[in-house]
Amino acid sequence: GLGSSILLVTAVMVVLMNRQTYVLLREQHHQRAVAVAKSFAVQSQDAISLASTPLGERALRAVMQEEDIISAAIFGADKVIASAAAPGNDALEVEGGRPPSDPASLRALESRRPTVLDDPGIAGPGRFVVVAPVRATAAVDGVERRIGAVRVVMSTASMDAKIADLRKDGLLFGGLVMLLGTGLSYFLAQRKVRN
Repeated sequence: GLGSSILLVTAVMVVLMNRQTYVLLREQHHQRAVAVAKSFAVQSQDAISLASTPLGERALRAVMQEEDIISAAIFGADKVIASAAAPGNDALEVEGGRPPSDPASLRALESRRPTVLDDPGIAGPGRFVVVAPVRATAAVDGVERRIGAVRVVMSTASMDAKIADLRKDGLLFGGLVMLLGTGLSYFLAQRKVRN
């Protein structure tokens, strides 16, 4: 009757809220990652233009301070200018001065715009990769050209923790609504029996 309808509507509502929350959090995390990669690309222009490892390392130090960053790399047209990984983490680490060969680095060199790669086969479990092209304007003709790329590997740990908290809150809310629905059903059933 009415009680089972209330319980069903409540269960559907909780499931939809959890799914929508997951999608929104994931999208926010990806947008933040793209913003970090774009900023990193701008900071890496001089390092790539001059093929300067010290300038690349300065840009890397800045990006590695960001939350959730596991590793980062700067690529010139044909080689790694600089790369870094968080202590104890070898997430897609690449060796400087050599051509990149891993799939994520090759995607970075091919990317035309900032792109999130959340395929676990590329990034590994609990991670995703963001790649972005690096462009610079040529002094000779004033035309903007692609001169390299950057790659950032980010952890999903903080996003996963937020999702777990929201799921827990959703289950508590759903349980409370179900309890209220059951109470309302009982109250209505008792009232019907008396009449």
